[in-house]
Amino acid sequence: FQLRQAALEDLTQFGFGDAERPVLERLLAGADLAELEDCAPGIEQRMVRAVVYALACCNACEMEARARNAPPKRPTPSPVKPRSAPARPTPTPVPRTVAPAGDEILTLQPSGPPNRTEEVDPPTAVTVRRTRKPASLTTQTEVRALIATRSRLLADNADHFALLGVAQTASTADIRTAYFALARQLHPDKLAAIGIADEARDAQRLFAQVNTAFAVLNDPEHSAEYRAIVQRGGEAAIRREQAQAEELARRALDAEEAFRRGEMALRRDQLTTAISEFKRAATLDPETADYQGMLAWAQFCASEDKMTAAKPTRTALERAIVQAPLAVSSRVLLGRLERMLGRDQDAQRHFQEVLRISPGNTDAASELRVIEARLAQAAGEDKKGGLFGRKR
Repeated sequence: FQLRQAALEDLTQFGFGDAERPVLERLLAGADLAELEDCAPGIEQRMVRAVVYALACCNACEMEARARNAPPKRPTPSPVKPRSAPARPTPTPVPRTVAPAGDEILTLQPSGPPNRTEEVDPPTAVTVRRTRKPASLTTQTEVRALIATRSRLLADNADHFALLGVAQTASTADIRTAYFALARQLHPDKLAAIGIADEARDAQRLFAQVNTAFAVLNDPEHSAEYRAIVQRGGEAAIRREQAQAEELARRALDAEEAFRRGEMALRRDQLTTAISEFKRAATLDPETADYQGMLAWAQFCASEDKMTAAKPTRTALERAIVQAPLAVSSRVLLGRLERMLGRDQDAQRHFQEVLRISPGNTDAASELRVIEARLAQAAGEDKKGGLFGRKR
């Protein structure tokens, strides 16, 4: 086996190091497997054969069959130059240098004695360098600065575009480029490689949010929805709206619970407790007319002077009816108020309106029967017509 001169520049592809140096040097002069195995006692024979076979398969070395005991074949010397001067000492062969990876240089010195009877051209030195393009962010300082800057944006509720470092009008290709550039710097393996421990997990949280931002902006449908949100004021504005909605929902729920407690206290004739709970319900949710109506009714029931309290109670109930025309609770209470004050015809009108809105309302139906019976008795209807014989 003999290494081809043209293959020297391609040795970087194999990733050979110092361990394989003796084998490569011997291959420059030519040798069989036994000689190659003897020249590299530091590595196993199977590794020597692997090196040779790899080079042979890639046509990087020549192969020639010969007898087992034949002397090793030496490289053919270059053509002899005409002598025009006294013989000079044979020049020392120039070593071949090959860079296996990065910018390191592996020097290969051909084995075997030089031909001293003829002057030959010294072999041309071959130096192969592989220059790696430096990464944009490689130092701890730069990566830490990146993490700190983007973490501040995250704390300030920046939108996905700002977090990725692109404009709101950025294309999908620009968004992908920005994301992959960030992901390479924030990946846990990259941080470990440059010695960043990330004990506070700032980079981990930032990396998760960067992934979320990319997942949203890389999807056409989600991206369109998110851009609409940004136009409305951004995620911060949306979160404020959501917080306000949640607060209103909580207040409405608390008001409903207070109203139910007030109703229970009113049935038990615990008027002070009922008034307190109805006030709480009306304060938490002033838009619900029934809360205002029940508060006015509880205050009327607790008043010792019903005639004096009747007017503000009637006003409050009528206001609640105007606020919610289809709500029947305030109409039922107004009908009861008129009945208690002896205004049966007004009471009858209110109860009939309740049944028109809600035909199954048992409270209004019961009150209406009492009112109609009283009106029939007052009109002096005969027994044959009965209490309900009057035309409606």
